[in-house]
Amino acid sequence: MKLAIDLAYDVVACFMFELFSVAAATIVHCFYDEQVKITLRKLIIITGFELTLTCVLRFAPPVISDSVVTILLVFFGPAAICLWGSKNRLYKHIINYCRIILCEIFIFISSLLILEKGALLLGFTDNEEILLDANITSGLSMLAVPVLIIVGLYFTCIRKGVTLRLRRHEKLFVAVYCFMVLISYGSLEEGVEALKPMLWFTTVLLVMLTPVLIFKNRQSAYYSDLSAHNESFLEVELAASRQYREAQTETRAFRHDIKNELTLLSAMMSKGQYSEAEEYLNDMLDNVSALSPRIVTGDDMLDSLISSKLIPLEEKGIDLTVKGVLDGGLDWKPIDICSVFANAIDNAAEACSKLPDDAEKYIRITFRKTELHRIITITNPTAEQVDCNALNSGAHFTSKKDKERHGFGVRNIRRAAEKYGGILKLNCENGEFTLTIVLMK
Repeated sequence: MKLAIDLAYDVVACFMFELFSVAAATIVHCFYDEQVKITLRKLIIITGFELTLTCVLRFAPPVISDSVVTILLVFFGPAAICLWGSKNRLYKHIINYCRIILCEIFIFISSLLILEKGALLLGFTDNEEILLDANITSGLSMLAVPVLIIVGLYFTCIRKGVTLRLRRHEKLFVAVYCFMVLISYGSLEEGVEALKPMLWFTTVLLVMLTPVLIFKNRQSAYYSDLSAHNESFLEVELAASRQYREAQTETRAFRHDIKNELTLLSAMMSKGQYSEAEEYLNDMLDNVSALSPRIVTGDDMLDSLISSKLIPLEEKGIDLTVKGVLDGGLDWKPIDICSVFANAIDNAAEACSKLPDDAEKYIRITFRKTELHRIITITNPTAEQVDCNALNSGAHFTSKKDKERHGFGVRNIRRAAEKYGGILKLNCENGEFTLTIVLMK
C-alpha cells in the first residue's frame, strides 16, 4: 500500500513540476528566446523519463531521499527543454536554463502567495482535518496558475507567431515585481490581525495584475511597432502602384501620338528630308527607351517595388541589377512581396553603406529556375563577417545595439518565404553576403 502511495505521489509530483517547467519555458519563449520551444512529443518523453528515473532512484537500493528526488524534478526538466531541438550555443543554453529556473520559482511562489495565504487567512490552521483538505485544495488550485500562463500565452503569442521581447524598462518592471513578490510572501504573516485580510487582498491584486499590466504594455508597444512597420510597407506598395499608373499613362499618351508622329516622319521621307527624318527618328527612339521599364522580373508588383528603390540607391552610389525573370510572377500577396524584397534590399543597402567610399557597392538580384524549383538570390558586399549560423537558426539576431527594436527583418523574410512553401538560406563568404530563397514550382 505504501509503495502505491509513493508511486502516486511521484506521478503527481512529476506532473506538477513539469507543468511549472512548461509555464516557465513558455514565458522564456515568448519574452526572451523563441528557440526555447515546447512540443507535446517533447513533453511526453521528458515527463516519462523523469518519472522512470525518479522511481528507479526512489525504490532501487540505495534509496534516495525525497528532497533529492524533488531537486531532480525541479532541475532536470528545464535542462531538457533548453537543450532539445534548439540550435543555440552553450552559453545561450545556460542563460535560458537560468531564466526557466527563475521563472519556475517565481510562478511557484506567486501561486503560494495567492493560495496558501488565502487558506491561512480563512482559518484553515486550527483543525488538522480541515488543514489537510485545505492543503489538497490549495495544491490542486496552484496548478491553475501555470495552466493560465500556458493557455494565455499560447493564444496571444505562440499561436500568432508573436515574440514580445522585453525592453530595458520592462525588464526593470519585472525585477521590481519579483522583489515585491519575495517581500510580500515573507512579510505577510506579520502585522495586526485586523489588517491581514486587507494586506492579503492587496498583495493578491498586485501579484495578479502586475504581470498582466506588463504584458499588456509590451503587447501594445509590439503592435504599435508592427503597425508602423506595415505602414512603411504600405507606403512602398502605394508608391509602386503610383509609379505603375504613371508609366501606364505615359504609354497610353505615346500610343495616342505615335500615329501623328509616323505620319510626319513619312512626309519627311517623301520630301527627301532624310537628315531631318533621321534626327526625328532618333528622338522617337529616345522617347521609347524612356518609356521602357528598367526592371522586368515577370511580376508587376515586384517590378514597381524594385524600381522605386533605384533612385535612392543611385544617390548612395549603389548599383542594383536584376538578372532573369519569374515566369508567371510570384503570385504572392503584395504585403509579402514588400516584406521579403523591401527588407532584403534595405538590409543590403545598409551593408553597402558601411563599406569604404572607394569600394564597389552593388546589389544583385537573380531569378533562375530548375526542373523543380525557382531560386531567388540577393547578393551584396559586406564589410564584416555575418553570423549566418545564428541567422539560419531562425532565432532573433541583430548586430545593432538596440536589439529590442531590430533583428526582425530576416525573420520576417523567412516567415514570408515559408508561408509559400519556400526555404531561406543565408551565406557569407569572401566579403559577400548572399540571401537565397528556394521555392517549389
